[in-house]
Amino acid sequence: MADEVAQTLRIVSDSYPVDFISKFAEFRSMKRFTDITLRVGNEEFIAHKAVLSAASPTFNTMLDDETKKEVDLPHEITPKVMIAILDYMYSGRLQIKMEYFPLLFRNANYLGMENLKNEIPKALLARLNPGNCISTLFLANEHHLINLHDAALEFITYNFHKLYDTEELRELPKKDFEVVINAVQFTHPKRTYKAIRLWIKQDEFKRHSHMYELSSKFVDIGKLCCDTMEFELFMFTNDTEQMHVFNINRRSLLNINKPPEYNAFSAVRYRNTLFAVGGSFNGVYESFGLKYDFEEKEWSKFECPVRKKRPGVCIIDDKLYIAGGFSLPGLTGSNEFSCYNLQTGQLIDLPSSQESRASPGVVCYKITKRQRKSAVYVFGGIRDESFVGFYDPREGTWHNAGQIPSKHPGCTATLVENTIYWKDWYYSLYSYEPRQCSVRIEREFSEFGTITSCDNGLYIALQNSGIYEFIRENKMLKICRRKFKEPFILGYME
Repeated sequence: MADEVAQTLRIVSDSYPVDFISKFAEFRSMKRFTDITLRVGNEEFIAHKAVLSAASPTFNTMLDDETKKEVDLPHEITPKVMIAILDYMYSGRLQIKMEYFPLLFRNANYLGMENLKNEIPKALLARLNPGNCISTLFLANEHHLINLHDAALEFITYNFHKLYDTEELRELPKKDFEVVINAVQFTHPKRTYKAIRLWIKQDEFKRHSHMYELSSKFVDIGKLCCDTMEFELFMFTNDTEQMHVFNINRRSLLNINKPPEYNAFSAVRYRNTLFAVGGSFNGVYESFGLKYDFEEKEWSKFECPVRKKRPGVCIIDDKLYIAGGFSLPGLTGSNEFSCYNLQTGQLIDLPSSQESRASPGVVCYKITKRQRKSAVYVFGGIRDESFVGFYDPREGTWHNAGQIPSKHPGCTATLVENTIYWKDWYYSLYSYEPRQCSVRIEREFSEFGTITSCDNGLYIALQNSGIYEFIRENKMLKICRRKFKEPFILGYME
């Protein structure tokens, strides 16, 4: 027996299986010995029956007929997914964009590729991020992948501050949206309510009837109103390197550092980010703007070559509209009008307005609620009599919406319910009814001041007096005694 063992030679090559299968991949690329054509839509893929049958029980049954040369795949598949599956069959490796993973898994399941089905959840688990966690959750739910489901749900809960205002969440059908909201309602009560509002707003005409149901089911309204709703006013001045945040509920003032030597910009808050455009850095008009992330508490640059001082700004949907501004040289008014897409980061030039305006007040006004149609109204920015500029984004045209007085090239405007208010920097406060194009003077002022709105309230920041809430019939309630030099005020409701 010992002699027999001594005379037996045993050879095991760890590299042989890899070399062997790689040869098939090489033959496939050379179209050598290929004996089957797979058809996906209008595209064809050649392969070897032996490899397909070994990798997939479904193909093994489908290709049992040795005379079969072509197969039209009857299940849901795309050419990109088919390429990935063939790559995995021939090499044990594949590379495909995350958006195709749900379809890839469904095809691995259909083809009975158990090894690939086991590897996909591992790969997804290792690459969970804010961009794929929601789709991963529902993929795991569809295929009963418990570990992946629990991990995705935990990731969503932990990172909901980055997810509550994403397009993916807003596009979810009601049933799936409720799954996510149910998971986060206790750890993120404020953002749960905000997410519901944003989901409703995504298709307000069809979804508005769900507001009460979702709020009642997932939000403690009493606690939300008392503890989590924040009404804030943001103050920007040129004499300090700080942005001031005044909390209306608590009557408290917080300071946030802004980049040094960044002045004369205009700002809007969009979801959880403050966007500042125009202005100058150390006296130089640059080709970028700045944005402040309230979650990360940091400033960053973004490409937005406005190169003007104090342009008028407002937001419609995901677009930031920019009108006029003090332009160089000579700091004269401008009739330029542009739109910055907050999703794509593109700045697009739009038709110029009929008048050049230095620092106009700009407001977004919804002119038809059912069709969610909004327009841009532009006020002031001119020393003499002027008219209200009306721009329809759908038509791409400007119109005259009535004559108004104007005493100063600087102006701010805001919307309170269905009334637009505007104020020249150093002079009067006016109201404007868009449907009647009627103008009314509300109060005379003789000091620098700007206006904003928050929770359907009108607020005025005056240089020598502080911050006031404008009640009605010329009555004003002082809410902050702090004085700011040339304050520019912006309201926001969380």
